[in-house]
Amino acid sequence: YQDTLKGIPWHPAFGNHDIGYGATGIAAQINRTTTTTDDDNGEWQMPSPYYTVSYDIPGGGYVQVIVVDTTTLSPSVTRETSSEGGISTATQMSRIQTQMAALYEIFEATTVTPRPTWLLGMGHYQMFSYGEKGDNSEMFSYLQPFLSHYGVHAYFCGHDHMNELLQYGST
Repeated sequence: YQDTLKGIPWHPAFGNHDIGYGATGIAAQINRTTTTTDDDNGEWQMPSPYYTVSYDIPGGGYVQVIVVDTTTLSPSVTRETSSEGGISTATQMSRIQTQMAALYEIFEATTVTPRPTWLLGMGHYQMFSYGEKGDNSEMFSYLQPFLSHYGVHAYFCGHDHMNELLQYGST
């Protein structure tokens, strides 16, 4: 598989295990975007904790992916982002507000013509899940309004370590 994937960009999202390494681990992942190594010819693309990328669709249109730092939007999930880990609620709210302001700008830019043919969201934490982790009310409060308002076609996540297809709202 290694040769098959060579040259295809990877657009990761931070998860709870990444946050466990602290600011140094986060910076290392972001810095890898601009550092070429023997095993990476620029495939790793994580310019910041939250960002957007677009790709042209052969035959017309484009897909846009908005990558969200769900560890910030849902601080209660892991010790490293919560009061339990020494992060004050004021700091948690400041981080949430900073990302929400940036996400507003990113999402608002999707309303410019031509709109993305496919608008996708991606983050680590789930909003809804029938799995072990269950539903996440913080994600529902902070991210779901963006997804609904801007007409996101699908949201991809992985925290619950299972394959699940859920539909929210009307079709």
